Amino acid sequence: MMTTMRCIFFVLLGLALVAANHELNMGMTTVHIGDSGEMEFVRQMNGSEEAHPVKISMDEIVQVDKDGNALTECAEPTDLTQPGTDWTKSTAKTSMMTNMKTFHDFGNQKFDFGEEKHSSSMPHGGDMMASTQRFSASLPDGIGKMAIDMALPEEDGEIDVGGEKHRLRKGDMKFNIEMSEWMWCDNAAFVDVYIKVSGRHAAEQKHARDSSVPAAYDLGDNVTVSFSGKFLIDAGAWDDMAEGFPKVDPSDTTRFIVRFPRFNGTLVYDPTVAGDDDSTAEDGVGGDSGASGLSVPAILITMATSAICAMLK
Repeated sequence: MMTTMRCIFFVLLGLALVAANHELNMGMTTVHIGDSGEMEFVRQMNGSEEAHPVKISMDEIVQVDKDGNALTECAEPTDLTQPGTDWTKSTAKTSMMTNMKTFHDFGNQKFDFGEEKHSSSMPHGGDMMASTQRFSASLPDGIGKMAIDMALPEEDGEIDVGGEKHRLRKGDMKFNIEMSEWMWCDNAAFVDVYIKVSGRHAAEQKHARDSSVPAAYDLGDNVTVSFSGKFLIDAGAWDDMAEGFPKVDPSDTTRFIVRFPRFNGTLVYDPTVAGDDDSTAEDGVGGDSGASGLSVPAILITMATSAICAMLK
């Protein structure tokens, strides 16, 4: 009986570890998503070789004044409230205003995951078949909500983002960042979002943003990350980002900065990670659409728990 209980414990532990590794597959592409929202994009190159993984994560959110400077102090909004919170306790208010001004604890932020879906359109526009996954979180102290809609196109095509042409191929990765219910310091005019992207080497600009194409950066292994110069508020018209954005953080070349004006409602932003035309093997080799069956981590954990159970008998 005790041996059986121990086996059950290890099996449940193994399943818990698998659950923490969300995965999407499309042809030669695999994307792993961690519980904190970090994404790892792996594209198989010609033959059996895999490209160096591209890791993407939200790194920091900073509110900015009208002159483009990061806030040093958060001016208290007149409507600063939080249901169920006693605002006579200064620690609660201080914590909230500190996180409003600058939030960078994404490593401890847990996201909730929806079901993987196969759709005839891309999130927030574009008629293309795609596998999609949505994950979302309420940030600490009620400072706002963030959701990420990730999509792996199941076919080649092109989508229009406010006049920008985004060419996509099967197995590329497109992800939307959605921000809503945002709490603003009274002296904030913009918010800067820092997105960390690491590949084979530091990002090297391939071409600058203009009215018809997004800014594109080479990450090595024929993998490119593109940052749109457009954003969307409340499903209205796509608008232009502030002059000089998006850009690489001059103090850390693995971080990209995008800037949005103060908004109410919901804001959407739309980057892309793609393999160049000659970087991958023929479509359909090495995997089918969707993540079916057990992933490699799941198989390894299942084998390990079976071995432990056998040793306990």
